[in-house]
Amino acid sequence: MPTDPSELKSRRQMLGLGAVVATTVAGVSVIQATPAVAADGDPVLLAATNQAYNPTVIEIVDSGQPGLHVISRSDSGSIMGENSSDDGYGVSASGGNTGLNAVGGQRGVYAVSDYGVAVRALTYDGVAVEASTAVDAGHALRVDGAVHFSRSGRATVPTGLKSVTVPAAVRPGSSVLATLQERQGGTSIEAAVPDHAAQTVTVWLSRAARAPLDVAWLLLD
Repeated sequence: MPTDPSELKSRRQMLGLGAVVATTVAGVSVIQATPAVAADGDPVLLAATNQAYNPTVIEIVDSGQPGLHVISRSDSGSIMGENSSDDGYGVSASGGNTGLNAVGGQRGVYAVSDYGVAVRALTYDGVAVEASTAVDAGHALRVDGAVHFSRSGRATVPTGLKSVTVPAAVRPGSSVLATLQERQGGTSIEAAVPDHAAQTVTVWLSRAARAPLDVAWLLLD
């Protein structure tokens, strides 16, 4: 039990540090800093890692201004969202009219995926992706690379027959494009007929195929 007042004062000063723990390993004294953990209700500190157990909500009422405005002069983005969950979202946005509004000098939205889908859109009863151009000089859609359409395919007209029928997701007003995939003298596509009731597409030739003949078809609305 220390009795010297200076020793008691020294003890109190060491206890007051709180964030520093001294440990001795094999006779060597090691000083370890304990990380500070913020509690709910604490202010948000700039240039520091802020921890909390509950979400932080900023509500702006009838001001016509954004709830959070961040300005950055770096090339790494003004706001970064990171989620460590395997099926989580880095950034989640919702809105009564527009969930996310992005404007850029060169690109409004830039998405990259190393091995999956860079951009995925889903709608239940509307248009998943809508592209438009404000002037005729622009392009509503430009694709560099291969394109896959689920409502398309290849079919073979057997020898001696003039047509082939394939299942297809035909909707009212659907149109079909069809071309031969090889040349057979005097033979051409006579018609490509969608059938909404039967959910099929039938490709007709101008004459019976003298050998199995491949045709490609594409269904459009």
